[in-house]
Amino acid sequence: MYNSYLKIKKVNTGKGVFTEVDIPSQSPILEISGDLFTGWADNVDYLQINNKNYKKLSGGIEDHIRHNCDPNCYVYAVGNRAIIYSLYVIKKGSEITFDYSTTSTERLDQWQMECKCNSYKCRKLISGFGTLSKELQEEYRKKGIVPLYITDNRFKGE
Repeated sequence: MYNSYLKIKKVNTGKGVFTEVDIPSQSPILEISGDLFTGWADNVDYLQINNKNYKKLSGGIEDHIRHNCDPNCYVYAVGNRAIIYSLYVIKKGSEITFDYSTTSTERLDQWQMECKCNSYKCRKLISGFGTLSKELQEEYRKKGIVPLYITDNRFKGE
């Protein structure tokens, strides 16, 4: 993985994670290492990793990976693990980002955030996968970056 080649830098809206080397396409970059908890909780910063479980912020570098509506990474969730992978070649000096909506089953009334990614694809408001347009949902499915707990009905309600 690329942990030792990642650095936190200040950006206009806080801090972000940047690579100091080129990262090949479809490469594991780092694992999300936060504590596991079950169920949804208000006022907790977390990453959903399956229908029941979430990872809390760990205090590590991964806590600073920001959302982008035109991401260069995605989260691969398996079991109770979550690993950030590159979508394509990420050039040295680039920020590591993923679309937070791709891992979330939350509704607008449960979780939302104002987006400040400044991408030409910026949606301005971020929430769960179900709030994305059908076209974007399909694009993400074709790229293979949406976890099974979101796309496969057999995993709903587990």
